[in-house]
Amino acid sequence: MFSRTNFELADSQACFIHDLAYDYFGNRVATCSSDQKIKIWQKSGTGKWTPACAFKAHESTIFKVKWAHPDFGSILASCSYDRSVIIWEEKGKGPNRNRSGFREDEESSSSIFIERAKLIDNKESIEDIKFGPKHLGLILASASADGYIRIYTAPDLTNISEWKRIHEIRVNTLGINSISWNKNPTEPPMIAVAAKDSNTSFMNKKGITTEYIPQMNVDNVSPINEDKLVLVYVLRENTWNLLGELKSEEKCHKNAVNDVSWAILNGRSFHMVASCGKDGVFIWYIKIENKETKDISLSVIGTQLINNNVTVWKVSWNILATLLAYSGQDGKVRICKCGYDRKWQVSAEFEEEEFEEDYPKLIKGEDRILSLSLNPK
Repeated sequence: MFSRTNFELADSQACFIHDLAYDYFGNRVATCSSDQKIKIWQKSGTGKWTPACAFKAHESTIFKVKWAHPDFGSILASCSYDRSVIIWEEKGKGPNRNRSGFREDEESSSSIFIERAKLIDNKESIEDIKFGPKHLGLILASASADGYIRIYTAPDLTNISEWKRIHEIRVNTLGINSISWNKNPTEPPMIAVAAKDSNTSFMNKKGITTEYIPQMNVDNVSPINEDKLVLVYVLRENTWNLLGELKSEEKCHKNAVNDVSWAILNGRSFHMVASCGKDGVFIWYIKIENKETKDISLSVIGTQLINNNVTVWKVSWNILATLLAYSGQDGKVRICKCGYDRKWQVSAEFEEEEFEEDYPKLIKGEDRILSLSLNPK
């Protein structure tokens, strides 16, 4: 049984919302949109959602907004079409919260987020950002349309205004749509990458038309990994290397991959990675072997294709990897569960029209759902 809670965003955020993110406790939501603003929504102890603050964050459309782990403080990161990543910290009039993250003072709903750092190493728009798992410290990865992943860390947690770029990974020449960290602390750091193809790439010669793309001689850019759409990178001896590609002889993506999500291990002997695009939703079962040696390897031991009848834009696991949600071009959100036969099947479906009268801008942009996130609770 799945329940649904509505909270209206349309009246106060009239532009398309490109991303929304729950905080660690599931009691605050951050949204970002085409109006260059980030907005924070707070859930009270009575279950009521109210706006906490709103502020202009970038000079162009904001694509993603993410929360850091609360052990590092109340920290947000955002990325934009303006090629920047900005780190925000909550200060000042932040509401009082108990250990569960609820506001103790119902009337005190004002929060202030201060810009602490601006990272501008990227040459193209930033398509995705993800904080690393807690055991790696305060670390942030950004994925750009120029095909690079850049990883930053805050060496001094008492001064998050200072961020250092520690890695730059050239993944491909066509660009990246999404990234997802392996959260298992007993394995080396790994990142799954969802790549663009020649039809969706800004780096394609025919696509270099926007004001944000610098003048360059594209003929001098040597092609790399243009035929690989779902990749996994691993950090060994302080160097990131390609560990493998997620594909099988029977099933593989043939078009750009819009999103990728790496499930928490949760006691299994294998990993699950979900990816989606025009070809539908794929669940990849993978094993990491020789993880303590230079001969670390990745093998795909199984694949399931859930839905190949509609273009899928977002996939999201719940915190225990027992549910998988995805949103499609048809304006529907579907929730999948794994049955006794170890096959994932749709167990719930939400029609976009059911919400449209109340808050159409929250879940729909043109003809597709732009963002999807499962509450960590």
